[in-house]
Amino acid sequence: MGEGVEVGARREAREEALAELEIDRLLAVYSILRISQVQLIYRARLLNPHSIGAGPESEEVGLFAYKDIPWTE
Repeated sequence: MGEGVEVGARREAREEALAELEIDRLLAVYSILRISQVQLIYRARLLNPHSIGAGPESEEVGLFAYKDIPWTE
């Protein structure tokens, strides 16, 4: 309530992963009817890669090279 979508995206990144972002541009918009959501995905630069961690809404956070993403976990 009372915040723009880019401000909300930065807030969510901070709450989930203690991440500080510089948003570059809107990358994609997804309309997911089965759960009544519209999701906006941004391209952004991570400003604090060495100090991310689990925020109050996450159990664990990590950065991975694409080839190292633990898809099965």
